Amino acid sequence: MVKTQKIVIRMNCSICHCISYHHIFCQPCYHAFVKRDQGHPPSKIVGGGILADFRSLSLGQTAENRFYEYYQFHHRMIRCSTKYENTKKHYDFIVFEDHLKKFVKIEVKSMKAKKRNMEPDASIVYIEILNIEGFAGWIYGEADYIAFQTFSGFMVVSRKELLVLVEHYLVKLPYVTESGVEFSLYGRFNRKDLVMVFPFSILNTISDKYCLTN
Repeated sequence: MVKTQKIVIRMNCSICHCISYHHIFCQPCYHAFVKRDQGHPPSKIVGGGILADFRSLSLGQTAENRFYEYYQFHHRMIRCSTKYENTKKHYDFIVFEDHLKKFVKIEVKSMKAKKRNMEPDASIVYIEILNIEGFAGWIYGEADYIAFQTFSGFMVVSRKELLVLVEHYLVKLPYVTESGVEFSLYGRFNRKDLVMVFPFSILNTISDKYCLTN
């Protein structure tokens, strides 16, 4: 009797481009965008390492929840990232943007305080160059856009254009150990991370951007 070998056809999802054997959609994209299942809200944020405080995690969770609720309220297609997409590819959601006429991957960033125990400040943005383990931060991830939370919604900017801006300043800015200093590279004691600090207004120099308002 001749044994037949099963042929595995490797394909990639036509939406998120992850591996989806034999299918043009991976399971998460199929359920969210083809079957139009409601899906689930963002999972509890557990990142930031053992030194992450509850307040910053809570702010991040609130921002992701509000972003998700915005798309749900307006009946726009959205799915949450898988754990692998979130931690390895650095995006939180895949959404269909009507004005772009395509699916895009978005990383959501909450408002941050200038210093610990201060109130969130929408006038400043922190951009992760290296994470707490010393690996490439979310600016080098696979998100198409970064959604920065504001008091009225979100400013959504092209990650690639933001990266060009970051690399322009990377060799020019001073390294500091005090948080909240605009136009600086900020590093924290006993961590390997590196963060670039900008005034929020610098996002206006990016041409590929749009706003989501509450």
